[in-house]
Amino acid sequence: MHARTKLEKAEAYNLMMVLFTNLGEHEEALRIGLKGLKLLGFISARTRGKRALFGRC
Repeated sequence: MHARTKLEKAEAYNLMMVLFTNLGEHEEALRIGLKGLKLLGFISARTRGKRALFGRC
């Protein structure tokens, strides 16, 4: 069965992010995590930096 909705795909990205983190592949985990956030609309071409993502850091 394949992920059909954006939420199902985001859940798959989350699992991959955890996997890569546990393997010590932190850059890949970050890349996958950002891809999942972009899929859900949290990141756009106009989003820049931590402050744009998380507000006051």
